[in-house]
Amino acid sequence: MGSGIACSGTTYPGTDAGIAQFIACEGGTIQDAATDSGTLLGFAASAGCPSSGGETWPAPLAVACMRARKMLYKCSTGTVSGAGTNLDLSLAKTGLVAGEKALASAGVLSGMATMGIGTAVTLVITGLTDLIQHHAQAVANEQKTICAVCNAFNQFETQIESELAAGTITVTQAIALLTQAVNQLSPSLTSLSGGKLDALWGYNLAMQAYALYLQKVVYPVLAPSPATAISELSGSTSVAGVPVPNYALWIGGGLILAKLLGVI
Repeated sequence: MGSGIACSGTTYPGTDAGIAQFIACEGGTIQDAATDSGTLLGFAASAGCPSSGGETWPAPLAVACMRARKMLYKCSTGTVSGAGTNLDLSLAKTGLVAGEKALASAGVLSGMATMGIGTAVTLVITGLTDLIQHHAQAVANEQKTICAVCNAFNQFETQIESELAAGTITVTQAIALLTQAVNQLSPSLTSLSGGKLDALWGYNLAMQAYALYLQKVVYPVLAPSPATAISELSGSTSVAGVPVPNYALWIGGGLILAKLLGVI
């Protein structure tokens, strides 16, 4: 495709206007018009999208995905949708997150919580395994595979954003989950591509670039503001019928914790 990005038989140039047209053709809408193109192209370059040579189209594709806040691919009728994606955070919602908050309160870094959350994640992509096992049908399966991967990524990532915005997981944990999703999905594209500069290769690079954008731009903004914790300090709580300011309870709890830890 050279430097242009194709949709429904039309190739659009890798300019801001061309990218906007491509997004509309793919059925998406621009969600991020504020981040400058240079920053977005920087994420694309960091992910390995080439800026020179015969095939530079993965970079504008990646920018289009960032602008639209989704992996863009118009699936053909009858292709695998990847609707079986599932994010299992049951363990993370209980012991891991609670443990992380407790350690944070004690001033201890919680690397274990972030590492542990990865073992609680299940990503299931319906139909994808069968596709990548039949290399003889690689050409026929190319569109199906890209469709499945893009839909799976979008569904999985939407769940991550929801959990992050709700405060169920931290930014660090969201990044760990996203990284795991990319690591599971990427081989589905590269195994069929076989090193060729084809659509599978380009979409894999675009997914890697989009993941960087989510980590650096989207997730830090989605995380609940520290003001939420501050608001919890306001007001009062009745203790034995006597209203006690919430901040006093927090301070008292901190002193008890410090005493237990031997700090004082």
